[in-house]
Amino acid sequence: MTVKASDYIGSEVFRELKGLKPGLGFECDGCTMSPDSLFGVDIRPACLLHDYAYLIGGNEADRLQADRNLRDNIKTCVAMSPARRAWLAPVYAYAAGVYFRRCRFFGVKFFGYVRPRSRSEQLLGSVVCFVSRYFGR
Repeated sequence: MTVKASDYIGSEVFRELKGLKPGLGFECDGCTMSPDSLFGVDIRPACLLHDYAYLIGGNEADRLQADRNLRDNIKTCVAMSPARRAWLAPVYAYAAGVYFRRCRFFGVKFFGYVRPRSRSEQLLGSVVCFVSRYFGR
């Protein structure tokens, strides 16, 4: 199922969520390989921001922050939902932790790591730049 940022931008819950907000054209598949709702509570806005953070990428600290934001945003979606059931509060909190741990364990292959260049890559880049500047066009 495709989840569109345009469906959530401007909503009260979306304004309360942590993390970078995508533009109107951003789409994702919802909560990848996981349910999009917890006992009737829609958590797709949290997953949308998480997928956007994974698309932007960064380093391991950025990935950890994205996963923490997912956990916290799931809790926010639950807290602000009229469909939540008070007696399920411990289950919602536990489920948010499960989503966090699953992302930590399985999400590494989906995150857009921005790898710093190694010393040899930096040297090669400098040589190519020098050669092209002085010997090439």
